[in-house]
Amino acid sequence: SQLRDAFLSESVQQGASAAEATGNSGGVADGATDETAAESAGTQDNGSGGGAAVEEPKQKVLGIIQIKKIKVKDPIVEGVRHSNLKSAVGHIPGTAALGQPGNSALAGHRSYTFGKFFNRLDEIVVGDEIVITTKKEDLTYKVFKTHVVTPDDVSVLKGSKDDNIITLIT
Repeated sequence: SQLRDAFLSESVQQGASAAEATGNSGGVADGATDETAAESAGTQDNGSGGGAAVEEPKQKVLGIIQIKKIKVKDPIVEGVRHSNLKSAVGHIPGTAALGQPGNSALAGHRSYTFGKFFNRLDEIVVGDEIVITTKKEDLTYKVFKTHVVTPDDVSVLKGSKDDNIITLIT
């Protein structure tokens, strides 16, 4: 697999943090880390107290994100709606596709209430590896930067066609 760059970004009530990484391919990855989502439909309590199941729509899994340091191994799905982020890390529409030139941004919850996907993002440091497995290839990213940004700072979503990066956002 080719070594690429990673950038981590974390959003919190007062602000967000981000980490960046680089690798042999000169790629950059922006983002936070965490768990994978399943491709199968799930069920949930519909709130009626009867425990009736509500069918969740099936989500196409784009890949699996793995960050061994913080024990993350979770599916990546397209989109960042609540229903997506409930069971997986979401690929932010409008950003580069996984493994393609540009900035591929991924979002995940970090609270135990809504999901633990990126709850240990603050433990990631420069040099840590993030692996994304797609149907076609294994993509290995190395963190080159971490920082905190405000929740409305979308600059971490920008990318260059010359770079191949991921950004992880909480």
